[in-house]
Amino acid sequence: MDTVSIVLQLLLLAGMALAWWSARRDLISIATTQQTPTLEKIQQLKASVDQLLDELDRKVALIEQRIADVTALAAATPTKPPAAARTSKSVEKVAAAKHSEPSVRDPEAVLNVQPAAVEPQQAPPTQLGDSRYGAVYAMADDGLGIEDIARKTGLGSAEVEMVISLRPKPGD
Repeated sequence: MDTVSIVLQLLLLAGMALAWWSARRDLISIATTQQTPTLEKIQQLKASVDQLLDELDRKVALIEQRIADVTALAAATPTKPPAAARTSKSVEKVAAAKHSEPSVRDPEAVLNVQPAAVEPQQAPPTQLGDSRYGAVYAMADDGLGIEDIARKTGLGSAEVEMVISLRPKPGD
C-alpha cells in the first residue's frame, strides 16, 4: 500500500500543479485585459497634456511679443501728452466736477469742500504767470483733478475749480 499511497500523492500533487498553472494563466489573462485600457488612457492623457503644453508655449510667445511691442511703443512715446490734450483733459475734469456734487457716500469730497468764511476770496488771476495760481494751471495742464490740485496746493477745492474755470485763454 505504500506504493499506491505514493502514486496517489504524486497524482494529487500533479493535479494541484495543473490547477495552479491554469489559475495563473487565467489571472495573467485578466490582468492583461484590464491593464490595456488603463495604458491606453494614460497614453491619451499624455497626448492631451503635450497638446496643452504646446498651446501654452504658443500663447506665452504671443504674450511676450505683445509685451515687447508695447515696451517699444512706450519707449517711442513722449512722456507728456501734447498741450492740447492736457488742456482738454483739464476742461473735461472741471466740467465733470462742476456737475457733480459731493455725496454722503464720498466723505473725502465732503471734507474737501471749504466754507467761504475760512479763506478770503481773491480776484481771479489775470495773467497766466501769476505766481499764486501758476502751480494750479500747471497741475491742471498735467491732467490732475481738482481734489488733487487742492490737496497739493493747500487751496480749497472750490477755489481751485474757480481758478481753473476763470483761467484766461491764450490770446485773450
